Amino acid sequence: MLLSLLESTLFEIINKFSSFDKEKFPDIKSVYKRDKGIAKYLKYLDKYLNEVEENFIVGKPIYNELLHWANLRNNIVHSSNRYNDELYAKSLKLNIQIKYSRRYNKFCFETKSVIQLGILVGQILNICIVEGFYKYFGEDFLEISETFSPPIIID
Repeated sequence: MLLSLLESTLFEIINKFSSFDKEKFPDIKSVYKRDKGIAKYLKYLDKYLNEVEENFIVGKPIYNELLHWANLRNNIVHSSNRYNDELYAKSLKLNIQIKYSRRYNKFCFETKSVIQLGILVGQILNICIVEGFYKYFGEDFLEISETFSPPIIID
């Protein structure tokens, strides 16, 4: 669910940018046709928000970890969460706490891993804001964001 929310958030941001400045931000459908979802959206932001050659997110370790989580999600959605040696080995390499049930041949995620994913999603959004939006909009964006206060949610 966290990855789906990140994906829809990035999609909405890109739609706003492309409606805001059609010359600088082409339609998302016309670029990165081989990629889908989170990878496509982050590549788009990296290319069109970034004034310098070096990427602020794509190709970095945090991006690779996010793509691995996306692969885990795709395994859950499209392969009924079946155990896969390659996914398991890469999860361990990335220090993702994951287990699998030998009885059901499925992955089991610990609460710690879900929290780790939430932190990762927050870090990705933070990088997009600091390295992308702040640099694109300049000081005006910083002033606007400092005066913005999120709504208070009362239970």
